[in-house]
Amino acid sequence: GEGFELYGKTDAEIRDRLGATGRIADVVARKPDGSWLVTESKGSDVDSAVRQVQNTVRFLLQAEPKSAGRIQARITVTAEALETLRTSGQGGYCVGERGQLMVGTPGNAKALQIPSVSGPVIVQTF
Repeated sequence: GEGFELYGKTDAEIRDRLGATGRIADVVARKPDGSWLVTESKGSDVDSAVRQVQNTVRFLLQAEPKSAGRIQARITVTAEALETLRTSGQGGYCVGERGQLMVGTPGNAKALQIPSVSGPVIVQTF
């Protein structure tokens, strides 16, 4: 949706186009305006999702240098996991009021920033 063009329909296709090794995000897509979306769906394992997004962004920057600074990163989790991240945090992460992923505990956290990603990593439900 959202007028995105998928970079590949399968994990293998995306990995191949990116020249990626290691685990990568579920969705890599380009908008008509040239910006990008990297999304990982992870139930509740935020740490793994973050690592997969970071790895994917690294390879995307190599494959598509113009993507730098024009990448949106998203992690989708279950509604239950999102509630926990908002209220008490989980595994060293929490979610701020605008849906941004933060490192730390609620009230004592800073937004996770991935180099070359525009804005915060947004956490949303499936």
